[in-house]
Amino acid sequence: MFARFHIYLLLLLFFLSVVSPAHGWDKASHHVPIEDPVYLSIDILVAHSLVDSPFIGHRPFSLEQVKRLLNTAWVKYQKVKNNEGSFKAGNVAFFDALFDELQDAYEFQPESSSKNISIKLIDHADAKLVFLNSPTRNVFGPNILANQNSLVNFQNGNHVEDGLQFALESSHWLSIDSFFSLKVSPRVQFELYNQYQSEEQAVYLKELYGSFALWNHQLDIGRRPMQWGQGKQGGYMFSNHARPLDQIHLSNQEPWKTKYIGDIKYSFFFGGLGPEQVNTYPYVTGGKVSIKPHRFVELAIARAIEFGGNGAPSGSFMDIFADYFGARSEGEFAGTAANLTNSISGFEFRVFVPPLAKSWIYAEFYFDDFNLSHMIRSLQQDSAITMGIYFPALNPKKHSSLRLEAKKTTAIMYKHNIWQDGWSQNRFLLGDPLGPDAEAISVSYSQLFISNLQTTFDFYFERIDSDIYVASASEGRSLSVNGSPEWRTRFLVTNQYQINPNLSAMLLVGYENVANFNFVDNATVNNFVVQAGVSVDFGNKFNLKY
Repeated sequence: MFARFHIYLLLLLFFLSVVSPAHGWDKASHHVPIEDPVYLSIDILVAHSLVDSPFIGHRPFSLEQVKRLLNTAWVKYQKVKNNEGSFKAGNVAFFDALFDELQDAYEFQPESSSKNISIKLIDHADAKLVFLNSPTRNVFGPNILANQNSLVNFQNGNHVEDGLQFALESSHWLSIDSFFSLKVSPRVQFELYNQYQSEEQAVYLKELYGSFALWNHQLDIGRRPMQWGQGKQGGYMFSNHARPLDQIHLSNQEPWKTKYIGDIKYSFFFGGLGPEQVNTYPYVTGGKVSIKPHRFVELAIARAIEFGGNGAPSGSFMDIFADYFGARSEGEFAGTAANLTNSISGFEFRVFVPPLAKSWIYAEFYFDDFNLSHMIRSLQQDSAITMGIYFPALNPKKHSSLRLEAKKTTAIMYKHNIWQDGWSQNRFLLGDPLGPDAEAISVSYSQLFISNLQTTFDFYFERIDSDIYVASASEGRSLSVNGSPEWRTRFLVTNQYQINPNLSAMLLVGYENVANFNFVDNATVNNFVVQAGVSVDFGNKFNLKY
């Protein structure tokens, strides 16, 4: 049954790619990691109206998309930089230097070339040494087998254990005649000291996927990153906390232009969560559609479901298809339809407000197993909410930015009684590592203090509850045990120093105070992390062109 579902989905994706109108985009390329500083540079260019905002909710951007955004901004900058206004005096010097750096890194104004094959034997390499004094523990509650260690959140699924670890990562890619691109990113890690001896030396692939250009679309097949959301690291559905999914992913590279509802961007994927799950080899599929009715406004709706796997309920293609669209079966599986899939659904919005210090105001509303027949109950008991305001260009001459966020999740978020790993992969939550039944506020400030030194300060204050709920037909869920909350106060300072155009270094120092650690009354723990690393960009040194 699931093999047929896979085939039907592929046919649907191919049909969409063929019938979609072309917009002159026919070049496949790999994706730029969401941690890359180019995203902040793009945000600054958007804030100064040098380029229209891309769809933030669909990241990471492809390398070709980044190049086109930078080239568009550069062309406009050349026209307006000598005019009266924000590009006089010191700002001109700043943007001149910024575009020079971006051109060195991304070659967004490439020289014409007749070469059809380009191979980058090694694009960049990173070496990292991490000392962590913070034990990993389980996310609280039944029906969710996931781990948490908040000092090392958003590490793309890297297994950083309590102790001392050294890791090497690299990135390699090739491009063939514009229509195909392949990216490979391996990682090797060594546990120099680990008091729990829970993680041995390991070599694995962080990314491995091929990309095909299809009539203004890109079809990616393999282990490919995906961050859906308005936040810095992604959102409630998918972030860069877990490793990339093994998937087939289709998206339109250039937004559709429509007369009445504005630009349209969409992404669809079909993937698997592998053998590490309780129900081994379950499937996960979903889609996201975003529109920009105005160049200052982005709206989005998204839904993803997990289904199948050994020991999980099975249904026909139409059962799964109907459940994906919220129309559960009334036939053979009517009695178990509520557990035929595990779903996450939601919507987002973002508004650019130039008069308010060129800020972006954004929000996300996501629901775990949303029930349309009990809408108010689902809003109260099944939801996760994020509200944020982002100032990407507080002072462009100092390359400073500020982000304020508030989050709240309910007790059911990411949990399921059949797929007991919850919304996770390899014990990492696919979405926000804050997890269920929690509230949080965070502040992130970044500034270029001296030439080539970027410093970021992150502050988090979180309350994670350990209440236990019981299900009832009339109330949905009611409180059974009022457990002790865990309180976390966390500070992170990250310094990134550009030694030369091809070599950079970083140093991260973090401290966390946890009250009622692991939900034990009066247990107070102080944790810390120190991470140092160097990154080498090999530029064109190992490029081959044919």
